[in-house]
Amino acid sequence: MKKVLATVAVSTALVMGGAVAASAAGIEMEGVVRVRGLSEQRMIENQASVNVYDEQVRLGMKSKPSDNLTGYILLETGSANSDTYTWGQETTTSSSTLFRGGTNGNNTLSLIQAWLDYKPTSTIGIKVGHQPVAPGTQQFVNHAASGDDAIFVNWDPTKSTHAHVAIVKLQENTVNDNTDDIDAYALVATHKISDAFKVGTNIVHVKGGAEDDAAATFPGLAMTNVGVDTTFKMGNLTLMGDVNVQFGTIQDMGTAASEIDANGYAFQLGVDYKIASSNIGLLFAQGSGVDPDDPKGLESAFVNFIGDSPWTVYMPGYRKVTPGSFQAAIGQTDGSNSGLSNLTIYQINAKTATTCPITGKKLNVRGSLSYMQTTEDVISTTGAREDEVGTELDIVAAWALTSNLTYQIEAAYLWTGDVYKNTGATAGSNAGANPEDAYFLRHGITMKF
Repeated sequence: MKKVLATVAVSTALVMGGAVAASAAGIEMEGVVRVRGLSEQRMIENQASVNVYDEQVRLGMKSKPSDNLTGYILLETGSANSDTYTWGQETTTSSSTLFRGGTNGNNTLSLIQAWLDYKPTSTIGIKVGHQPVAPGTQQFVNHAASGDDAIFVNWDPTKSTHAHVAIVKLQENTVNDNTDDIDAYALVATHKISDAFKVGTNIVHVKGGAEDDAAATFPGLAMTNVGVDTTFKMGNLTLMGDVNVQFGTIQDMGTAASEIDANGYAFQLGVDYKIASSNIGLLFAQGSGVDPDDPKGLESAFVNFIGDSPWTVYMPGYRKVTPGSFQAAIGQTDGSNSGLSNLTIYQINAKTATTCPITGKKLNVRGSLSYMQTTEDVISTTGAREDEVGTELDIVAAWALTSNLTYQIEAAYLWTGDVYKNTGATAGSNAGANPEDAYFLRHGITMKF
């Protein structure tokens, strides 16, 4: 995947500490080119399906001038809210290059990682810059894809124990006004008690704008998420679980009426049994939602900030914001992943690893069947209370065509439940009076070098 370029062959140097130099050890270059085709129906009645191709390009550079210092830069195509660009839409107007030789890609390369990692001792490291942030089992925060600006202090006293504290800048807003920022402070620890037993904990405190700053995203935000996770193996059987509980305030503008407490929760319980090169498992997961019978119903919703990728299932959460979730309550529409917020999942899943008879390379297949409800009822515009999200079948197959080239197919079908009937006025939370079943079919080819 990586190609090391000798110093004499490097024409572009990595800039670190204000000096321009290529290290004696050279610069490691890596990259990804991915092309995908998507066909999707998001349950809106009588709406045509989405059919598009998109592409992603990533280019990474790593420098390690000494054993205790590493620098890394990762660039990616896309836009402010996407890590891809859509074929045929690279230009600002559809006709600007139609008669000028083809489509010019005017998409910018975004800086999604740019950090340095310095280890003054064998057990302590300081990692500073734009980097992936995804503590614990990533139910509360998962910014691994595009990262955040952060300072990490890592401690690894043994091979089986890790801990770090982090300061993360989630939102700056006005640079000369500290009252409208959103910052996170985290403590994360994991310990491997034995080869069969692992435990972890994470405490993340999110601090937002001041009470008197009405322009802040969440005035008076001061909430904490505490997560605990564990994995236990016994022969071919694996048990796993995690729980997240929240307290503090989501909003407080200095009055009792404006105060919204954080009382959300989410948990997962899973069991997996290995048979040769295959696994079969069960999962039960639940996240709290907005209480429709409470004027401050947002207080009970599980608050989360997770990325644009499938999370347990494809349609609810990832492709469709779940009604009654934290994201739906604050006006987020499709494209914002609501994860487990106001979602209860009963799932059976399986996966297998084999060899493709055509290529002789690895072939991995996984699938799941999930029945889902909203944790809290959703009240439709007709006054009916609904909680059935539906049943979803997911299948993912990945073929390794070569050691650097993978072809993948992702398929999901949701037999839509009544929770999507008459539950709002926008496509982000509503599927109309008679929502159609939803499907998601995407195939893609990825080359890594």
